[in-house]
Amino acid sequence: MLSLICALLLMVSAAGQPQTAGSAEAPAQIVIRHPALRIVAGQGQLLMLVENAGPVPDRVVSVASPAGTVGKIAIAVQTGNRSQALAPDDRTIAGRAADAPGPALSVVAVSLTDLVDPAPAAPVAVTVTFEHAGAVTVNAEPIGPGAPAPPA
Repeated sequence: MLSLICALLLMVSAAGQPQTAGSAEAPAQIVIRHPALRIVAGQGQLLMLVENAGPVPDRVVSVASPAGTVGKIAIAVQTGNRSQALAPDDRTIAGRAADAPGPALSVVAVSLTDLVDPAPAAPVAVTVTFEHAGAVTVNAEPIGPGAPAPPA
């Protein structure tokens, strides 16, 4: 299932610029791309692709959104066309390997319950806090079932 989510995120093109997170210790090495909110049967799932251009792994400390209550946080490391789900309690964002041609990619999937709006028409704010890079807020675009129809 997480492989399907990874493929979806690589295809989704969310509006706006990628958001970066950084601190004095790890300046702008984390980039969040394609944040999206998928709603099915009244439950939400936040999805985002996280790039780490630095050699040091980071860790997701927390995720918050006014759209609903944050539940399970799952992370998968993307390598080429394959993804590997991490253990349920492992929130590590992989660091870039020395011989890698680009940044390390991780997919973050977050379940949301108690949704404020079961079919949001506008992007939803999401704040992801990383252990080293700090906090970054992105706007997740509604996608898939439950997303509003495009304007005529």
